[in-house]
Amino acid sequence: MKLKDLKRRSRSKKIILTIAMILVMAMGVGYAYLRDTLAIDNNTKMSVTWNVYFDNVQKLGNSMNPATTPSLNKTSFSTTLNFTDVSQVYETKFDVKNEGSLDAMVTSFTTNPLPEELQSYFDASVTYGDGIAIANNNLLAHGSSDSFKIKISIKDGVNVSDLPSSIPISVTVNYGKADSNATEREIRKIIELPTGKTKDTLAVGDEICINGDTTECFNFIRYDGDNIVMLSKWNLNVGDNSKGTETFLQDSDVRGYVSSEIRYGNVAFSATNYWSTLGLTYPADVYDNTYKTAPDFSANGYTTEGYSVAYYVEKYKKILEDYGVVVKNARLLTYSEATDSSIGCDNSSCSCPTGFITNTLFWLGSADNDNVVWYVRSGGYFSFASYSLESDYGVRPVIEISKSDI
Repeated sequence: MKLKDLKRRSRSKKIILTIAMILVMAMGVGYAYLRDTLAIDNNTKMSVTWNVYFDNVQKLGNSMNPATTPSLNKTSFSTTLNFTDVSQVYETKFDVKNEGSLDAMVTSFTTNPLPEELQSYFDASVTYGDGIAIANNNLLAHGSSDSFKIKISIKDGVNVSDLPSSIPISVTVNYGKADSNATEREIRKIIELPTGKTKDTLAVGDEICINGDTTECFNFIRYDGDNIVMLSKWNLNVGDNSKGTETFLQDSDVRGYVSSEIRYGNVAFSATNYWSTLGLTYPADVYDNTYKTAPDFSANGYTTEGYSVAYYVEKYKKILEDYGVVVKNARLLTYSEATDSSIGCDNSSCSCPTGFITNTLFWLGSADNDNVVWYVRSGGYFSFASYSLESDYGVRPVIEISKSDI
């Protein structure tokens, strides 16, 4: 055989072998998708992995505890609930992670986590963690993660006695390999600034909203270095005199004492004047989040040892953090902040300028002596009252967030 024929045959074998290798690799990738892993050794290694799974279950806000420990099985979640009171709410969040090398997309999902025969008794939802609805073909790119949220509450008019003692709930979100139909899901901004404003151009009174299961809005007060300090737009719906069940959330109807209106959310500042032994120079900031014992209204209410309004503020902080916000500090407005020129409350005239600061009647976090705490009254009155007075004043938190988180 001539040399040129040998070379031609050698080239043909190489071409055939190359095509065969391409076919093997293509078949291998498809097979890997089904079996999770593929490795091909020929001096180099190629690995394709499929690894989408649920992780990190968290109870949200003021959720009731489940009756059984939540179980995760790849992309399925299950637990059981035992409702003992119509005011109870179950709310939980868990992560979904794609740690494989292939992009994934939603192929099917649970729309109601309850058995069909129980769905008429409850309001129930399954959404992404930011409250956006799940949809087929939503993309979960490799190396990325997201979260899902479940919320279940009893519908109005339902008696707990009508419910079974054990209520199963389950959620499944199935994923497949992403194809040309995959789409990025809608993302809700957690923190929304006023139109035309940036995190560096905010003015006193500007409204900043935090989106989660609810939308909680605040008024900008000032910058503190790289932090943004803002006051809740409304009082929290809390206390023995809450509007219906305590929600620990802001409510525009919850304004403390307002003439000719029903009083909602009024609470005592604290159970004791715990600052009286400190030898303070007044006015002094006395808000202290170590005094955060829940009041026991079945016994002695706001005289419960260790109680102060910090109990409600800390509850609210936890809710906001569950919405995905990093809250660097949560407390009450101070006397110095209220009397700063940017807000303009005046001790000598006992008044505050009308506007966002006078939407409600609320406690400040500063005392004027061993026994009285400052407050702002709706309508603009500015003064102080006994720490134990529980008939008029509400809880209106101040929170601080970092500009870098916006």
